[in-house]
Amino acid sequence: MFNSLSSRLGLTYVLLIMIVICGVGFGVVLSLRQSPLLYRTSYSRLAIAKAVLLPRLQSLQLDQIEQLKTTIKRESPNFQIRVAILNDQGNVIFDTDSKTSPYLPTINDLQKISNKPENQVDIYRDNLGKTWFFTVSRINGPYYLFLSLPRPILPLRTILQDEFLGPLIEAGLIALLTALMISLVMARWIAKPLKIMVKSARSVAEGNYQSIPLEGPDEVQQLASALNEMSRKVQQSSQSQREFVANVSHELKTPITSIQGFAQAILDGTVNTKGAIKKAGEVILNETSRLHRLVTDLLILARLEAGTADLKKESVTINSLLQNTIEKFTIIAEKLKVKLIDEFGANVSVLGDGDRLSQVFSNLIDNAIKFSPPNGNVEIRTYNEGKFILISIKDSGPGIKEDDKLKIFERFYQVDKSRKGGEGRGVGLGLAITKQIMSAHGGEIWVESDGKNGSTLIVKLPLEN
Repeated sequence: MFNSLSSRLGLTYVLLIMIVICGVGFGVVLSLRQSPLLYRTSYSRLAIAKAVLLPRLQSLQLDQIEQLKTTIKRESPNFQIRVAILNDQGNVIFDTDSKTSPYLPTINDLQKISNKPENQVDIYRDNLGKTWFFTVSRINGPYYLFLSLPRPILPLRTILQDEFLGPLIEAGLIALLTALMISLVMARWIAKPLKIMVKSARSVAEGNYQSIPLEGPDEVQQLASALNEMSRKVQQSSQSQREFVANVSHELKTPITSIQGFAQAILDGTVNTKGAIKKAGEVILNETSRLHRLVTDLLILARLEAGTADLKKESVTINSLLQNTIEKFTIIAEKLKVKLIDEFGANVSVLGDGDRLSQVFSNLIDNAIKFSPPNGNVEIRTYNEGKFILISIKDSGPGIKEDDKLKIFERFYQVDKSRKGGEGRGVGLGLAITKQIMSAHGGEIWVESDGKNGSTLIVKLPLEN
């Protein structure tokens, strides 16, 4: 019954309003029990008794004490209050209720208390724990009129019925109805985008990707934004998988076709001379080597992406590693008339796998040489930046366009298949592997190029502590 968001919100609002009403009601009842409004009848009786008795007693002479007592005995039953006469020392001269409650409060300054405003009533507690209201008024000379009556005990039921129950019920019903209406509005406001999210999530499961509008409270909008981001990444991942399968199929198809064709030609006897057989064998060997490199690169990339690659991290001196890598490409660079320029900064070390890092720099230098024209330069520089070392490798080629800068690190992506290198070019996995190796070392790699005057690939690695 209360599984839906709307019903739960409605129940929550109703319970909250009921708790607030009960709490406020309890506090108001406690306040009313201490409020003088509930004892206005008692205050009125004291005021009337004072107004009647005081003038009559003041008209008597100071030595007519017996007449004072007689007047009090005659008049006090009409008011049903306790009446006493005190002298200026606070001693009781006469008391109409001395037998049932002999205790009277000790008043140190009768003159001061008798000068209080007419509507102010004092309180005292007798030796039996009973609370009394009282007033003190000066009669004549050293005598004072003391009037008191017990504070009435009002049952809680009486307070609720007479003062509070009706308004409380009315306010409670209004508050509950208001809470229900607000809960319905709030539930629709929150539930509507959630329903859209559910629909969108089911669509994603079916392969249909759609954006969720950002509506409702901030938290719901954040959830919608996160689901949109998840949907986008799932879509990208799905697209990447399809492209990966297509690219692998394409890259495998060419060498397999060549191997199959030449092998069939040998079996059929079409290739029957020694020279033709040798040439067919060379093609088969080259294509199988190409397949081996492709499969090896794919396995390396898969392990790096899965985080299962076996990296043997140790202290690696960057300048020495770069120098050894450059020496491997010296002959190739000279053959292609490309000059290798190195400019190293401080000789620092990083914690990493030397073979993998050598693979990174070999791939970057090899690409830079391939894409540089004859008489061009490849510049390899290092410099420190805080707790990192940056290695930049700049070629003299035509550069990389803005749209291609992020894509060059994708699997099988090649900026221009017609560039120098022709059939000897790779399959587009080198930079993807390089990026994964850098991530495994806590580093970064990016490209800088204006699309006209060469390109610079920059590697950033954390220094060894």
